Amino acid sequence: MSFFYQHYSKDLKDGEELVTILHKHPLTLAKPMFKVALWGLLPVLILLGFLSYGNSSLWLQLGFFVVLVSALSYGFFEWFTWYNDVYILTNEKIINIEQNSLFHRTVSETTWDKVQDVTFEVKGVLSTLFDFGSIHVQTAGAKDVIEFTSIAHPEAWQKKLMEIQKVYEDTHKDKMSADELVKFVLDAQEKAAEQNLMDIKKI
Repeated sequence: MSFFYQHYSKDLKDGEELVTILHKHPLTLAKPMFKVALWGLLPVLILLGFLSYGNSSLWLQLGFFVVLVSALSYGFFEWFTWYNDVYILTNEKIINIEQNSLFHRTVSETTWDKVQDVTFEVKGVLSTLFDFGSIHVQTAGAKDVIEFTSIAHPEAWQKKLMEIQKVYEDTHKDKMSADELVKFVLDAQEKAAEQNLMDIKKI
């Protein structure tokens, strides 16, 4: 088991199993990495131009170093947010972790019994060619929709999510939750009290 799976498995409840962890498609990194390449290439070309004229001042070298470090830092930030921006599927729930910045992330989750519908969308030329898109999970919770963006093979994963939900329903259909049990007992007591009252009136 990889470090990533071990890291998220340790927070699972008893009986809860990790099904998979989904990342956004690697192509979503293409645009920021292209920026990094241009950002890092420009000072190199400028430096080579100055060096060709015999100009190699300390300030020029320092400027080159600052720009290069900035480009690499930006590239690391984009990779870090991509790597930690994940969708986790367990046999009990869906967890969406949005890594907004280095020290800021948002976590939302829903259990499978609250999932009402699962749809997918593939939009655009690149998404169609490389088969990635969005999955929309309609829920009955506070956050009505959990959206998986830029997921590879969205149609296949949409079917997989529905399969997991069916397994969950089949597993839990004969189990009564604590709230349901309390409601059942209270209803039974209320009906018994009404019946006793009717019996007393007949006497």
